[in-house]
Amino acid sequence: ATKLERHGPDHVAYIMAPAGVLHFVFQADSEVLPSDTAPILRKVTPPVRLRCIRLPEEDAPSGPEMLRIMLLNVTIVSVKGIGPAEAAQGNSFRTCCGCEIAGRPASRARTRGVARSGQGYEWGHALQFSGFQSSDELVFTLWGRQNGVGHVIGSASLPGSQIQSNGFEGELTLKSGARLRVLVRIVEEARLNSSEVELEDFNYVRVQEREPHEPVCEWSVPRREGEFTDPLPPPPKWELGSSLFAPFAEPLGRRQFCEACFDLDWGASDIPHLVKEVNDASRVKELFRGSYVELRGLYQSLSSVSRQLLEDPGWEAPLAFGITMHEYTYMLAQHNLAGEQLSLEEADAQFIS
Repeated sequence: ATKLERHGPDHVAYIMAPAGVLHFVFQADSEVLPSDTAPILRKVTPPVRLRCIRLPEEDAPSGPEMLRIMLLNVTIVSVKGIGPAEAAQGNSFRTCCGCEIAGRPASRARTRGVARSGQGYEWGHALQFSGFQSSDELVFTLWGRQNGVGHVIGSASLPGSQIQSNGFEGELTLKSGARLRVLVRIVEEARLNSSEVELEDFNYVRVQEREPHEPVCEWSVPRREGEFTDPLPPPPKWELGSSLFAPFAEPLGRRQFCEACFDLDWGASDIPHLVKEVNDASRVKELFRGSYVELRGLYQSLSSVSRQLLEDPGWEAPLAFGITMHEYTYMLAQHNLAGEQLSLEEADAQFIS
């Protein structure tokens, strides 16, 4: 939910959303409904259940539907009792721990990988989660990695009901028997009355992908009667070469160019080192060659540049790009790949390896 803020005679909300169709509704007092001034998608099947937030009256007592919404600081301190099999692998064995709000893969974050120190593994890594509700739970997953191969060691959950006003500090026992020590502190908390509503009608808008140099935020309000006090600049002169009707040439559509790109990418990959048998390697190569355009398009849509370039303007290392855990999780959710055949824990282990 995003609160509308008043700007003069208008109410404005700032929303960051991926490119595609965005569905939304409005809440006025305790009523949730679409607006008649925007396109409406009716009779959505099955109906969608949303939580309606009602501002409590000053003299109204807290009822059973009171909802706590929190901003949490979660510190993953250490883990002990990880098991003799992992401990016997020595300093080359690394562990990291991830945390997420159950049912929200986009909230997933994890610590760095560390080697054994004393009786266990220590991180002291702080993470922050917003919009955590009292009905949610935090899920912690412990991974191990040895010689480039990753696997899930165990997981544990911390229900929101165990996070009191002073937070939580203690050990969680993983399914493997390891003891994970965590510290949870509530930075901000709001207590609101709430109830669930079932909706079939939604407004919708198509979110366009930003151009490379376009500002991240755009303030859009409905046009009112009369003239603009601050008119927009006139549009640029229309030219065929920059219009929708301009000729389009896709280099990957040319077979010779596509073959040259594939040979270069194949030579830079580790697949020939992983598949030792010559005939198997040849079959794998032809399989990838037949789907190369689709694979390249998927990689282009998911890859991103290193955040170091944004966080450190003086960074002098070469430009690095690739697919991070965030984009990988988005791909799993977008294509509905996680399920009975592939659990999230197994998918995470595949990514780390």
